[in-house]
Amino acid sequence: MQRQIGKQIDFLAAAMGGPLPYAGPSLKQAHQGRGIQLRHFTLVAEHLVASFRDAGVPSAAIDDIVALLAPLAADIASDAPEPAADPVTSAPVR
Repeated sequence: MQRQIGKQIDFLAAAMGGPLPYAGPSLKQAHQGRGIQLRHFTLVAEHLVASFRDAGVPSAAIDDIVALLAPLAADIASDAPEPAADPVTSAPVR
């Protein structure tokens, strides 16, 4: 469990603009075949939000964090819809 916590800390720090880039495998690679569904992603997100609230993090900051993390569901949950594509570049909108 300590290893998982360390990976989550590294990822969240990088996702929120921390000083070190995330150096792990792609999110899709790391979660592929693990049976993670959107409901699991949502439960983890809800737990994270509750933890931030309990720690006194301002609501606006929590909203910003959720906005950064929510689009990642498509790479983590096997049943999450793919993000819409940018009509100009055809790249996923994140």
